[in-house]
Amino acid sequence: MLQCSPGPDSVIVSSSVRVKLLASMYYGRGVSTFQWPLSEDDSAAFEEDAGGISRYASDYGELLTEGAFHMFQKAGAQSGQRFYDLGAGAGKVVALAWMEGLNATGVELSHFRWDASRQAIAHLCNSHAEEMPESATGSLSYVHGSIFDLNFTDADLVFISSLMFSRRMIAKIAETARWLKVGSRIVSHYALPGPEFRELEEFQAATTWNLDKVWKMQEVVRNPETNESRPSGLKLWNQFEAVRHCNNVKDTGI
Repeated sequence: MLQCSPGPDSVIVSSSVRVKLLASMYYGRGVSTFQWPLSEDDSAAFEEDAGGISRYASDYGELLTEGAFHMFQKAGAQSGQRFYDLGAGAGKVVALAWMEGLNATGVELSHFRWDASRQAIAHLCNSHAEEMPESATGSLSYVHGSIFDLNFTDADLVFISSLMFSRRMIAKIAETARWLKVGSRIVSHYALPGPEFRELEEFQAATTWNLDKVWKMQEVVRNPETNESRPSGLKLWNQFEAVRHCNNVKDTGI
């Protein structure tokens, strides 16, 4: 596990400084449209994930930094809350959420893209620890695995860039999301189905493929009846084998 702490002279920084730090983490690709391609093993993983329902979900695009900040604002994100990005790619939105004070976790099936986030954390800890914003009081973690194996029910805010997700993928995500605590919010391309979710609004947040991309925001308004069973076999983020973690609070490890 990788850990790093802010330098002694850290201060609360502006969004422009956060963007600069993100660019440093990703070796100048913080605001680029680099596609982070798949390896043969990655392609096979998408073909096989959850019985093949993820095979078309590997296309890559990113929420731009200004889009991410707008999303956090619209969702009412607050320091100390738990944030998940389901299908996090190289992890930039997760890093920005962490800089905003959230406990941020991204899960990504592609090893190549997850490895990009691993390298970004290592680069941050080794070369830019003194630049870490004081606002980054939570944890930053990247999980290599399937979104369908993750227990994200402790989330306050979930982001899903689901443009290329199939209906079966959306339905399967909803099976877990319906157990989120009441008041949790979900931002996605496709609304999650079920009586547990109420649509709050639609808003625009810029992406690499559409500067006027419209997102749906939902709120969890109820949970299933007590006699219904939660999805089985799910793991918490820190129970995955391949996790890279950066925490401003010293802890003893995963």
